[in-house]
Amino acid sequence: MTSPTATVLGKLAEGFGISISQLVGGEELSGDVVVMPRAEQAVFRVPTTGFERRSLSPLASQNSGVDFVVNVLPPLQSSGTFPPHRAGVEETLTVASGRLGLQLGDEKYDLKAGDAIFYRAHVSHRFDNPSDSEPAVFFIVINNVGGRS
Repeated sequence: MTSPTATVLGKLAEGFGISISQLVGGEELSGDVVVMPRAEQAVFRVPTTGFERRSLSPLASQNSGVDFVVNVLPPLQSSGTFPPHRAGVEETLTVASGRLGLQLGDEKYDLKAGDAIFYRAHVSHRFDNPSDSEPAVFFIVINNVGGRS
């Protein structure tokens, strides 16, 4: 059994017009308050790099256009390149711990713990951990509302 790369998963999700979190599953939870135990959060892992993407939003909330995820990238690893999202999709990223290299199209940004960045995600993007000793942990809020047709 093989696992898709982040690039392939991103292309599939964009092709279907859904989020990666919706593509990898998770439980359809709804209500005024939703507790999501860690064991019930949708997780995508790339075995070759150790990159992990965990969805912190219930699938029902993603139908409203917002997806909240936490990513863990081991030392000296890359997420692989995510394809451009539809026009109008926006992402806000904050680094919780470690260091993160973010490539948006041809532009590169070096971020450290506590840094935040907002970007329109209609360009390819990649996450790199330049540290040789510490994982990069970063949160992303993906706003798909503007990218819906």
